[in-house]
Amino acid sequence: MLRTRALLDEVSGWQTVVDNYNGVSTFHRSEEDTPIHSLKVIGIIDAPIQLLLSLIIEADLIPTFIDFIKIEVRQLRIKSVYHQLLYQKVPLPWPLSTRDIVIEAQGFDELEEEGDLVITGQSVERFEDVKIPQTEAGDTRLKVHLAGGRIRPITMNKAEVTVVANVDFQMYLPNGIVNWLAKTLAYYAFVQFRSKATSTSGNGAHDRRIKEKKEVYEQVMEPVIKFLLSKEKKKTDDAKQSKVETSQVKQAEVESKQNTPPAISVESTNEKKVKDKTLNSSSLETEEGDTTTVNDPSSSAHN
Repeated sequence: MLRTRALLDEVSGWQTVVDNYNGVSTFHRSEEDTPIHSLKVIGIIDAPIQLLLSLIIEADLIPTFIDFIKIEVRQLRIKSVYHQLLYQKVPLPWPLSTRDIVIEAQGFDELEEEGDLVITGQSVERFEDVKIPQTEAGDTRLKVHLAGGRIRPITMNKAEVTVVANVDFQMYLPNGIVNWLAKTLAYYAFVQFRSKATSTSGNGAHDRRIKEKKEVYEQVMEPVIKFLLSKEKKKTDDAKQSKVETSQVKQAEVESKQNTPPAISVESTNEKKVKDKTLNSSSLETEEGDTTTVNDPSSSAHN
């Protein structure tokens, strides 16, 4: 699971193949230990989370939504809802031969820690006491170095879905052509998956399976519902806290203005000094004027 998590989370080295075309982005990256490129596909799917999960859990129904190529799927062992051993067979057009694969697939609830559900899988040659189907004459068994996906619930009816894979198709073709085919198929497989998810809510084989296994899907959805409620509560709490902090800042500004004494500028102080000096000069001149204009009593008597 750690390798799948790393492939999902790492951002370095990925080169864009499709940049948000029809709501889907695809990327590829070369790896040190294999000439086969790793692939990544990301897109938003507007569909009930329960239905999205059923497209993964009900692996035997995969042929109902991948219709651009004929595919056979068998569940060799179901250890739990999120742990299955699968056999898949894909007939390819001439001159290529039919490919098959045996893969152990597991799902992990990482909602509380990472906010997502992670699915991982890789090829196995043996599994407990299960009899692994032999490759038929003329067919070729491909090897999945790593494959997986991530579902990040946004709402009960919307999720960001990421798919990653590094698959050796065992083709005797230039690696450049193999990588090109893989990149092209990755986009169309995701579009098919999204189309199925958005068009079969309330009908189809997956919807019937959900109703038949009601208790199972109630268990599957319990952590999803808990996560979304917790997410919504945090959003509400953050909004309230932000409102309180904004109110506190405004109150502090008001109190600061009320408690701050009027500012005395240097300019007004200088003006006051000039004004005082002017008043003193005027007073002095008035006193001197009075002294010179007051009549001398002796002079008045003399006259």
